[in-house]
Amino acid sequence: MAAILGVTRVHVTDRITKRPDFPKPFINVSRRLRYWRQSDVQAWMQKGTK
Repeated sequence: MAAILGVTRVHVTDRITKRPDFPKPFINVSRRLRYWRQSDVQAWMQKGTK
């Protein structure tokens, strides 16, 4: 997801995923391993909330 958003993995973990408007992961394997649907992330990006 970091590559899609053009940011570092640390930034994704520390900032973006904690935003209330960011999509929830569809799978939580563990606290550190989560999966999002690419379509959900792309829809969020199109809203202009990058």
